[in-house]
Amino acid sequence: NPLTACLRRQPPWSDFPIILLTQREASPERSPATARLGEILGNVIFLERPFHPSTLTSAVRTAVRGRRRQYEARARLQELRESEERLRTALQAGELGSWTLGARDMTMTCSGSCRAHFGRGPNDPFDYDDLRRSVHPQERARVEAAIAHTLATGEAYALEHRTIWPDGSEHWSDMRARALTDNLGRVTQLVGVSSDIT
Repeated sequence: NPLTACLRRQPPWSDFPIILLTQREASPERSPATARLGEILGNVIFLERPFHPSTLTSAVRTAVRGRRRQYEARARLQELRESEERLRTALQAGELGSWTLGARDMTMTCSGSCRAHFGRGPNDPFDYDDLRRSVHPQERARVEAAIAHTLATGEAYALEHRTIWPDGSEHWSDMRARALTDNLGRVTQLVGVSSDIT
């Protein structure tokens, strides 16, 4: 019970490896209790006695290699968290909003700061149709053409344009984005920043 409690408290990146030595009659194939123990322990290798010492050595090396990969994954996750925090800080320092636009379904997600650049509250809905409607009518065709060009070619998107806020006031926005592509080179989404340059 203390061991299983400890295993349950593992962080998400961890899957502690266990090598369990069994007798022939206690192998998972022959013993439901041993099979259940395998389910409880998770990442477990059963070695049925008798076995050659090299078998145990090989199993331990495999378990240790797997554990090292888990620590490497933990380090990458930590680097990713730190990178995201630096990005958040940079966006806040530059008073920039962040947004993404899916190439296939034109689904748009925006940060609260991006919504504010269009006169919306941080939790107000704001999708691609809302963006289009907020662009000044005289500039709407130019904005749509620039987005279509970036989605078709993968070239960077950078455009300044007038926007009309819900209260009717006129503002200027600067929208910039880079295209992300799949392994076939097709654009999957735009990832960008916005700023109010009024």
